[in-house]
Amino acid sequence: MYKNPKTALQTVLEQLYDGKIYTKDSLAKATGYAKFTVSKCLKRLISEGQVTEGKSERLNTYQINPDLFHVATIEMYHIQRYSFYEFKSFNLHHEVVADDFIEDMDERLDALINEIKKFLEKDPLIKTLGISVTAPVNNGTVFPGAISYMDNMNLKALLEARFPIKAAIENDANAAVIGYISEHGDIDDAVLIYQPNNIDIGVGIIINKQLYKGRNGMTGELKYYHTNEMGNAVTYLKDSLQRVILLLNPEKVLIHSLVLDHLEFVHHLENIPEVMQPDVEVIKNIGTYFDAGLITLAIQAYLN
Repeated sequence: MYKNPKTALQTVLEQLYDGKIYTKDSLAKATGYAKFTVSKCLKRLISEGQVTEGKSERLNTYQINPDLFHVATIEMYHIQRYSFYEFKSFNLHHEVVADDFIEDMDERLDALINEIKKFLEKDPLIKTLGISVTAPVNNGTVFPGAISYMDNMNLKALLEARFPIKAAIENDANAAVIGYISEHGDIDDAVLIYQPNNIDIGVGIIINKQLYKGRNGMTGELKYYHTNEMGNAVTYLKDSLQRVILLLNPEKVLIHSLVLDHLEFVHHLENIPEVMQPDVEVIKNIGTYFDAGLITLAIQAYLN
């Protein structure tokens, strides 16, 4: 099917937003365009300063201009009654430009807005922002969860009205599984089981490289299923893992849990047929995937 040059140009540029280094051949393969079309697009993008050209083993290489714009991320999380906010900004090569860590910030919207304002002033190149929250999210609206002042708030609309940026708001488990898929392009289906404390288990689901959120963004909130009678954190996790495998039959299951030293059972699951046993990976440093997922979501918001 014929694709017009404008569409090709935008497709090539958006592919390069992932920060990776491409040759003409690899970029043609990634975008589905002929090498001749990719060459024409690159020539224009280089002349406009949006893409840089280099060399590797006698091949010309291409990468997005890292300072075309910057991306900010905020990871919000809670430990017992305390709130933590991790701010970062990245260039388009996914290198950290600025960061800040705020403990126990006042649980008020105006306090959050003030901290975002100060952080944006640190890095004037920020054009888009990704935020992960410990609650379900649907089209930018935060459902009631751990952050009471955000209950039923369309945080995306509020931030875009207040600041000259685009914004993406997502549940923490969803953001992390998006980040994992963005870093492992050969995986189509993955489920992340995220257990930051004893009973609050959340699940992020990717099917055919697409985030599955269900009817209204509530998919994966297993904390509503568990009860105090079910036992300790390991029991919660084991039960959740078995249900996820039986319901979704995923290719890959990722686990991040506070009981990382007690996960021997994940590779020897009882009552799961051998043919359904997925590849299980325990993730210790989930922060890397929060970063990658929020960058991906923020860039998507910028493009839309």
